[in-house]
Order: sequence, then C-alpha cells, then structure tokens
Amino acid sequence: AGAAAGLGPGQAVCCASDANRRGVVVKQTAGSWLLVRFARGGETKARPSQLRALRADEALTAEEKAALAAPFDAVRDVQDAIDADVRVAAADGGFVANSFVDREGARRQQFVAYRLPAGEGGAVGARCEVCGLDQVLPESAVQDGGRGKIVHALKSHCGYYAACSMSASNAHIARLQELVAEPLRRGMPGDRPSAAQAARLGRGG
Repeated sequence: AGAAAGLGPGQAVCCASDANRRGVVVKQTAGSWLLVRFARGGETKARPSQLRALRADEALTAEEKAALAAPFDAVRDVQDAIDADVRVAAADGGFVANSFVDREGARRQQFVAYRLPAGEGGAVGARCEVCGLDQVLPESAVQDGGRGKIVHALKSHCGYYAACSMSASNAHIARLQELVAEPLRRGMPGDRPSAAQAARLGRGG
C-alpha cells in the first residue's frame, strides 16, 4: 500500500489486475484519484491501489514511450469508444452501431463527440444526431471525463440498459426507427450488426 500511495506524475505504471495495460501517471486529481494515460490509448482515472509501479525489468519500450508522447486528442479518444461500444439492439438479435447506414443508404452517426467551450473546462460533450440534442451527457459524466462514464451515459440514452432512462431511450429508439428499416428494441444488443445493416454495409453504403 505504501508503494501505491507514493505513485505520482511521471511514474510508469501498469494496472494491478492487468500487467499488459501500461502507461504513465499524468496527474493526481481530486479525491486521491490518479489520471493515467495508457500506451495502448486512452486516459482514465484510477485509485493508487489499482495500479503498481513498473519494475526495472518492465521498463516502457521505445514504442510505448512514443505513443505516450504523442498529443492526446480527448475528443477522438471518446469518439473511438462511442463508435466501438454504443449500439442499439435490433429485433433480429443484431444491432445498429453508432455509425450506421440509414434506409436511404446514407452513412450517419447516432452520437458525435465534441470539445465543450473553454469556459466549461474544455471537457468533452456528446451530441445526439438522432434526437437533435446538442448535449446529452449528464453533468456528472462531463466532470468525470472518462470514456467509461460517457459511454455508459450514452448507452442509457439509447436504451442499451433496459431499466435506464425509459422516456429518453424510448424517444431515441423511435427516432432511430424512422431512419432504419430493421425493427429495433430496448435492451442489450447481440454481437453482430443486424441483417439489414450487414446487407447495406456489404453494398458499400
């Protein structure tokens, strides 16, 4: 515990539960949390107890150091997470992804990440293109800034969690339904695109 408590900015670390997630402590934030940037991409907050310092024989490689030195784009980082994880369930057991092809063959996005004005700390917001809402993230997700909290909020908005945000997610699904042909439903989606999406993507839509 003593070693964990001594972690500070610039310290090379890995996750205590996954030695392959390696990076550097960027700064200490409120409540004794540490902001960590990982060589494989992304920044996240972690408790010192969730990390451990890299030993001498585990030093970061030149490739990892180069990745960590590259400018970090928080908007791109969040958008990548949204595109990978946010999806709406289709009745055939598949899903409609964040980036999808509508019934007319046009490529669209459900959610688009953007940087909020500097007066709001330059944090990342998320626009819902389906519902026409400029900002759908709750203040708690904006303040946290982590990809996990942002993705969870967007999943709640679009009905991924069947018990969350019933009115908002029903409205999102209804509006998305107007754009796509395949029947949609609330709840956790399957692990493949819907048959209709697969067909449209296969045609290069």
